Amino acid sequence: MNTVLFRRDEFESSSEYELRLPVRDARAKHILEILRRGQHQRFRAGVVNGELGHGEVLRREQEILLLRFHPETAAPALYPVTVLLGHPRPIQLQRILRDLAAIGVARVVVTHTELGERSYFQSTIWSGDRVERSLVEGAAQGGNSRLPVVVREHTLERAIDRIERNEPRPRTRVVFDIRETAARIAEFGEFAPPVVLAVGSERGWVARERELLARAEYRSARCGTQVLRTETAAVAGTALVLSRLGLM
Repeated sequence: MNTVLFRRDEFESSSEYELRLPVRDARAKHILEILRRGQHQRFRAGVVNGELGHGEVLRREQEILLLRFHPETAAPALYPVTVLLGHPRPIQLQRILRDLAAIGVARVVVTHTELGERSYFQSTIWSGDRVERSLVEGAAQGGNSRLPVVVREHTLERAIDRIERNEPRPRTRVVFDIRETAARIAEFGEFAPPVVLAVGSERGWVARERELLARAEYRSARCGTQVLRTETAAVAGTALVLSRLGLM
């Protein structure tokens, strides 16, 4: 992790920016074993969806690491990109959310698709804080404390409608497709933000979904000539979009 992130509810009630981490906590291990920080030494830190700054090791008390966070600046805004994602296998979804948070997209809308498995929506990834943990891991890697907004919809129609009702509405809509008739993304004209990028689940889109996306003014694009995994297409596609926006 490039930035150690804390949740605001972890701070001691008696001191706004002090907290106690068990030494078995992954962040404490990172501070002690990877960064090798000792008493009064500093490291890059931030508050989830809050300020960025640095952390300071105050002292170690047996199995507890006492820390203080020093806020310095507001976290930068996330990139004006929404990823509309056909629900992949849950283990893949965890990796995708982590990587998209590291890249810095603003929003991820996960939807069921015709060729996707309906059982994925009952996965334990959607219970507890597993989605947030993936996002925090990615944000810590990317060095930004802001987390993308992640929502899910049970149909593609509802997912598209939700994106269109969100403010600000997308100005550029792209759907990745493996069909040869899809244009290369380099052939597209101007990319005006905000952008929404649609990536299908492992088995791609069916004709009805392509028609639905076309009616919603999504332009078909190829992400190269190879057939990619959903997680690869989501990350590679986002990088291409950011490049077209001049952000990467």
